[in-house]
Amino acid sequence: MDEFQLPQSPDELWAPDCELAYRCEAFVDLAGSSADEVGEIAENLAFVLCDQDPLCIVEQQNFDQLCSLVAAFGRVQGAQRRQLIDSLCSSLTCLNAWADKLLATPADSLDPDSVRQHRSAFKAYVFFLAWISSVAGRESREAAATSAPATSGAASSQAGGRGRKKKAAAGGELGAWDWSALFPRVVKAVAQSLNTDLWALFRPSAPDEAVLMKAMQLASSALEDPACVKCEEQAANAAHILAMAALKYQQLDNVTAVLVDVLTKYEHAPVLVAGTLRYTIQQWDDGRLASAVIGELAAVDPAEYERQQNASGEKAGVRSVAAFVREMAAQLPRLMSHQIALLLPHLGGKAYSLRSAIVHAIGSLLHKAFDSNSATDAADAQGALVRLRNKQTLLDLLCERTRDHSSYTRMAVLQVWEYLAEHRAIPLGHWQVVTGIAAGRLEDKSSLVRKEALKLLQALMLHNPFGPKLPLDRFDKTLAEHRAMLDQLLPGGAAPAPGAAGDALQQGLDVKPLPAEDAAEAAADAEGDERQQPGQEGSAEGMEVDGEVAQAGQTAADSDEEEQEGQPAPPSRSPAEVGFDGSLEELQALVASLAMAVAFSKSIAGCMPTITQLLASSSISDVQESIAMLLTCKQFEVDGAADTIRKMLPLIFSKDQAIKDRIVEALDQLYINGWSGSAFSPAQAARNLIDLATGANLGELGSLEEVVHQFITKQYLRPVMLHELWDVASRAFQAMQARSAGAERAHRDLRAALAVLSMAAATRPEAFTQQQVEDLLRFGFSATAPDALITRHACVTLQRLAGNCKAGTYDGILPQIFAALTRVVVASPLPEAGWYSAAESALTAIYALHPAPEHLSAAMLKHMATSAFAGTAPAAGAGAEDGAARSGNGGGSSGMDVKLKGAPGDSNDTMDTGEGPAAPEGEEQEQDGGAAAAAEGPAPAASEPAALGGASQQPQVMHSVAALSRFFFALGHVALQHLVFIERAAKGVRRSRMEREKRAAEERAERMAAGRTPGGAEDDINAELGVGSVAADAELDIMKEQAEGQILAARSLLGPYARLVSAMCYNVGWLLAADARLRGSALLALTKLMVVDSSFCEMRPVRGGHSNLDLLFTLVQCEGLEASLRSNLIIALGDLALRFPNVLEPYTEFMYRPLTDPHPAVRKNTLMVLTHLILNDMMKVKGHIAKMALCLEDGEPRIAALAQLFFQELAKKEYKGTSPIYNLLPDILSNLSKEPALTKPCFQSIMQHLLGYIKKDKQGDSLIDKLCQRFAASDDPAQWHSIAFCLTQLPFSDKGMKKLSESFRHYKHALGDEEVAAAITSIIQKAKKGSNKQELKAEIEGFELKIAEFAQERADEERTAEEARQHAEGRAAAAVAADGAASAQPSEAGAAADTGEVSAMRRQLDGMLLEGEEAQSGRLAAGKNAAAEEAEVQSGEMSMSDDGGSSEEEQEGVKAPAAAPAAQPAVSEQLSGTAVKVKPDPDTAAAEAEREAEQQPRRARGQRKSAAAAAAKPVPAGRANRRQAAVVDDSEAEEEEEAAASAEQQEPQQEQEAAAANRGGGRARGRGGGGKVAALAAKLGGDALTAAAAEQEAAVHPAKGARRSGRRSALADAADVESGGIAAVRVKDEPRH
Repeated sequence: MDEFQLPQSPDELWAPDCELAYRCEAFVDLAGSSADEVGEIAENLAFVLCDQDPLCIVEQQNFDQLCSLVAAFGRVQGAQRRQLIDSLCSSLTCLNAWADKLLATPADSLDPDSVRQHRSAFKAYVFFLAWISSVAGRESREAAATSAPATSGAASSQAGGRGRKKKAAAGGELGAWDWSALFPRVVKAVAQSLNTDLWALFRPSAPDEAVLMKAMQLASSALEDPACVKCEEQAANAAHILAMAALKYQQLDNVTAVLVDVLTKYEHAPVLVAGTLRYTIQQWDDGRLASAVIGELAAVDPAEYERQQNASGEKAGVRSVAAFVREMAAQLPRLMSHQIALLLPHLGGKAYSLRSAIVHAIGSLLHKAFDSNSATDAADAQGALVRLRNKQTLLDLLCERTRDHSSYTRMAVLQVWEYLAEHRAIPLGHWQVVTGIAAGRLEDKSSLVRKEALKLLQALMLHNPFGPKLPLDRFDKTLAEHRAMLDQLLPGGAAPAPGAAGDALQQGLDVKPLPAEDAAEAAADAEGDERQQPGQEGSAEGMEVDGEVAQAGQTAADSDEEEQEGQPAPPSRSPAEVGFDGSLEELQALVASLAMAVAFSKSIAGCMPTITQLLASSSISDVQESIAMLLTCKQFEVDGAADTIRKMLPLIFSKDQAIKDRIVEALDQLYINGWSGSAFSPAQAARNLIDLATGANLGELGSLEEVVHQFITKQYLRPVMLHELWDVASRAFQAMQARSAGAERAHRDLRAALAVLSMAAATRPEAFTQQQVEDLLRFGFSATAPDALITRHACVTLQRLAGNCKAGTYDGILPQIFAALTRVVVASPLPEAGWYSAAESALTAIYALHPAPEHLSAAMLKHMATSAFAGTAPAAGAGAEDGAARSGNGGGSSGMDVKLKGAPGDSNDTMDTGEGPAAPEGEEQEQDGGAAAAAEGPAPAASEPAALGGASQQPQVMHSVAALSRFFFALGHVALQHLVFIERAAKGVRRSRMEREKRAAEERAERMAAGRTPGGAEDDINAELGVGSVAADAELDIMKEQAEGQILAARSLLGPYARLVSAMCYNVGWLLAADARLRGSALLALTKLMVVDSSFCEMRPVRGGHSNLDLLFTLVQCEGLEASLRSNLIIALGDLALRFPNVLEPYTEFMYRPLTDPHPAVRKNTLMVLTHLILNDMMKVKGHIAKMALCLEDGEPRIAALAQLFFQELAKKEYKGTSPIYNLLPDILSNLSKEPALTKPCFQSIMQHLLGYIKKDKQGDSLIDKLCQRFAASDDPAQWHSIAFCLTQLPFSDKGMKKLSESFRHYKHALGDEEVAAAITSIIQKAKKGSNKQELKAEIEGFELKIAEFAQERADEERTAEEARQHAEGRAAAAVAADGAASAQPSEAGAAADTGEVSAMRRQLDGMLLEGEEAQSGRLAAGKNAAAEEAEVQSGEMSMSDDGGSSEEEQEGVKAPAAAPAAQPAVSEQLSGTAVKVKPDPDTAAAEAEREAEQQPRRARGQRKSAAAAAAKPVPAGRANRRQAAVVDDSEAEEEEEAAASAEQQEPQQEQEAAAANRGGGRARGRGGGGKVAALAAKLGGDALTAAAAEQEAAVHPAKGARRSGRRSALADAADVESGGIAAVRVKDEPRH
């Protein structure tokens, strides 16, 4: 029987020309058979395979049927398929047992036929199983591809039960066929078959490679299946097949190729391939296959990996290779430690995913591959040193990769360091290095890297080896103590430096971490808290890697101890004598560890400023990770963490809900409930809140109020904690009353406790009982220990309990409440500096609590007015503070949107003025300063006579300044609160009416539902139309306006006082010289009164004078007024603009002027006010926005930051998809260009910032067109530079590049400027790099070529001009030299006189040539001029033949064209072979040189055009070298004589004027016309000019590029010459048509 050989393809078995020894003899095509027939054949065959011995497969009949059946496998039903595959797999398993039994017999007794039969059957089983697997796999993939798009949802819903149910639909119904369930069985059968000794089965030859290839293909298909990741049995069997083929049957190269192919094609393959390689090492202890695969991957060109990285369609490729490298390092670290060197060159490639994977692999190796073994290291010291050197190399490499240009790789590096820190694999010597790396990456440009840097810092703190606390002061103290001990033991500076521990790897120093007891001593908590903290376990452990270094160093040093020299002397004292319980080496290690702990703590504390900046980042990840970092720093008591947490509070107002929730959770963890294992009690929570509120500024208090609101809403802050706050306040008040030792701390605690309670009252007022309010009155309004802030917090708390008061909760103590509030205003013992804020809160509380506040406030004002104007002293305690009183603040929340700053002196301003409230040194100094300020120049509003005795007189006021200041402050705030009261009352009326209407509507609906009549027809109509509501609203608005107008009416209580305040402020001279407190109160009262009534804004205190609004704008610009008051006035103007926009509209320009104020506080507040007005659409920006843009480059960083914030918010206010900044950019550019003080770098910085908001291509394209048009409108290079810079900052789309190319005509004249040319070039280069369209690339290249041609043409013009200038200078020098030679030969004077006429005539001819360049029309006059020139030439020749004289008429005729001697050129030419030299004037020579430099390039340019058109005729030898050849034909002699006669009749004066006019016109239009020497000579001499003369002339005078008009003129002239129509040149210039 012949042995079966595997064919290359299955159809080869039944091919007619098959040459195989064993082939399919009776192949039957079952494609046309029915399903039943095919099924019957399959069942019979499966039965035969199971019933007979496994060798029956090679029987011819069975073999033929099997070939026919598998060839038509698509028509086999599912059940029959499963039976057939099961029979084949079971028969193959049985055959393996038979083959093993056969091969177990001695070799000499083996039957060769039996072995051959077994071998043939083995091949047949493997062949058919591989064939069926390929067919079934192809069907499964096709079915999945066709059904996935249509039935993806349905398939997912039907995937329950036993898993996937992918049904192959080709050829009929497949029943329960599931190839994914049968395929693992096929792989298992083939894998088990390879356990048979194929070397013995195929003896004497090697195992058939075709059979092994089929097995490997089967294993490859198994690895390609994504289900293999979840099916461990399938993956193990595939790995077994590949391992056996590679390592046992010498198919290493083929298996390597299979694995690399699978790896680079499938995304799920990295884990499977790494598992296969791990199997080979675990089962065979052979790393050849793994090394071969890694070597193949490392040998790939980095450029190929880069291509795969950038390819959009690549699903695997380099990404799978990167994942494989990470898996190999994680699963086989020992192997990868030997192979990593092959991959390190790829760190220089551009595939960032592979670089990141190598970095991760290095981290896994550092953790797993370099663990030490003391016994092994002692036995192999050299090997240990090599391993440590390799480890040090990888550590250095990891440090280098932190500067990788890819953010993903930098992120991977930080992740690796975090992994090493968590597993305590960072050497102690590298701890500070890694900390520095993490701190530096906090400022990375990528948010991903910043996030990982924050995580790394947290990991370093959580796993630090120094202790559970990191307080710098305690580490410093401990370090100083132990260093002093070491100095006593080793005098002479033997103590290690702080940085010595970092060199442990190189020095072999055994630097150990702090012992547990020393760490606990160095980091003990101040309150004795011994809770378990993160990082504590690390304090008692040694760093493993440094132990390796020390051991290796000691082992290596043992061999050469005898060679060491210069060792330090032994210590003179023992460590116990200096108080250290340990050895000297331990003390040295402890000092080094403490030094590193100090450095580590300093590094963490140094990150706080950067973390503060990250809290304001626009990236949510930055904010969230910064919050987590601050939580960790708080746990470890890092210096500066508490202050940074305070800066975190404003994030509670974030618009992002995720950040807001994270802030609340973090603060709850820090202050209320604590964290796991460290929960706070209610008393601790109350103490934490008090500490947080202590020392907080106004912004932090506002944020804390919102935090408390969130705590109460989410039930974090429970009632029991509020009770603890009351207890703290009570104990603090008692300590203040007793004036005990802790009174100062108790004072701060009482302030903070009342502040937190006032915040809680806003959210939960029902939690405040009457007894607690009584305690509040006792704490806040104490006469024995008055405090303005305590009083203010008490007033605010009472104001927020207004609902309880109106509900009758506190009826029993209402008189005491009103008495306390009134006493604060009229008889408060508070100091002057704090009275204003307390009085403001008290007045606000009165208007919130009292049922008729106008009566109480009127009584208070009358009392204060009586005290102020009667000369009586203010209430007790106030007069004592007059001399040292500061200006106070009355601004605060008033119930309406009024952002006025308070009276001068309150430190709690809502907007920083830049000046603290300074106490005046004395009234005399203030008055002197005010007078000096007034003397500098009174404001326009003060030029009119004032109401109080004139502007120049000081009022004879003997009243108390403090009392008057308080009265003015109270007056303004009462008026404002009364306005708020009216507004609140109107809202209450409207709300009650709406509630009544709502109830009426509900009742009507109920009656209609019940079938009853809802009401009258008229009521129904009014209800539907809303007539009643409209009328009621209108009536309510009228009543509200009348009530507001009566506040400052002449007969009201406030009206006369308001006019008094206006008159006092109108007297600017007195105002500037007045007391600072009085001045501040008066201006604040004036602004508040103006907010109340618009008529008061326009009121004129003096008849015919300026209004109060004019006065405010005048004072804002008065530098003699304090910056704080000017800031307050700016804020007041902002409030007025919000309340009365129409009144402020004419003053828009003046609102922007304070942006240029010299004081930064004024500029900052102006910017803030304008920001609010503009963003709320209350102020115009067009025409003034450039002033806001200038603030982007303000010298004050805070102002620049506010300006950036303004433009960011303005950019968000898009209308119909258009940003306001886009519409305002032309206005900004125009105005900024006119700013003389704006430097170029500042301009570029501003425009770069603003143009960064242009994101849309359409807007960028439009701006490109507009900017290019600006080139044509300006000749200023500075303007060109600005426009060019703006163009470089714009995003260029395809359309934008086309617009830039089409606008070339607008800016081509500016390309001569280097900066403009460089800008256009940079734009083109960026467009070429970023363009992927071939069409666009071609357009860009054409545009670039057009620019290059223009540049070359311009360069030619410049070069020609330079050569012409040099030529003219050379001619002038030659003329001067010729003049010297002529003066040295007096005998030749006669000849020089004769030739002088000829030279003058030639100069006249030169001038006429220039005039001929500009001639456009007038052929008759041109002919006359040509005849005149010929006559002059003839007369010149005649004079040359005389005895050296010439007639006066001839001389006059020659000199006539030269009206200006300075304009005549000095000429030295050859005429009829005779050199003629004329002595020029030096000025004339210089003018000649300059004019020649302008004229000659234009002439030479025209020669090349006209020379080809001129008729080529022989030129007389005597005139061949003339500058302008004028050859006259003999046949035209008579015509020339007639023309000369007519020319002599012209008056010399006319010729002179015409020549001068033509010269001027030629210079003015020289660039447009261009010189055409050959064509001009043709006009003079007809057809006599030859091409040779034109070429010679062009050689003498190089050409300059001329404009198009010049070329057209040259061509027209040449055509006229050919036709003989032009005989002369017109002298007088003609206008161009």
